[in-house]
Amino acid sequence: MSNKLRYCILCKRYDGRARRSSYTRIYTAEREARLREGYRRRYNGQEFDQPLLKQLVHKKCYNKIVQCLPSIDESISSNNDISIPIEENQDDNDEAKDQVRN
Repeated sequence: MSNKLRYCILCKRYDGRARRSSYTRIYTAEREARLREGYRRRYNGQEFDQPLLKQLVHKKCYNKIVQCLPSIDESISSNNDISIPIEENQDDNDEAKDQVRN
């Protein structure tokens, strides 16, 4: 068993005694974007200026920052529910253009 030092990019702490299970690694762009948005909201618009992909983060730090945000699944489903109004007259205009062309 190795006592490897682990570094949390959010709280900037090295920890040699923490278990690997107390960390999470940011693998997806969605998680990175969610973490950046939570950081921006928590710290009054301050941007996190370091890359987060493939970085270790304490699970407690991650949960503290993203707790106020809706889950990724909820945000995706709410974006899919947006309906775009279609003009009813558009079909009539297309038919009129076809008649003019003939």
